[in-house]
Amino acid sequence: MDAIIQMSHRLKMKVVAEGVEQAQQVDILRKMNCDIIQGYYYSKPLPLHELIEFMEYWEIEHRGRN
Repeated sequence: MDAIIQMSHRLKMKVVAEGVEQAQQVDILRKMNCDIIQGYYYSKPLPLHELIEFMEYWEIEHRGRN
């Protein structure tokens, strides 16, 4: 995975890791400088109205952490 991320970055491409389900996977991908991480670790697939609520809640929760 690390080689794919490095090669993609050298080609000026963003990398999306899909299907991430565990905190350990998130930590490893962050250490490898993966650009975008998505999967059940963050949320199950949601209908649009629930996604908007989730994003609003997430933004409020993380605003104080920066």
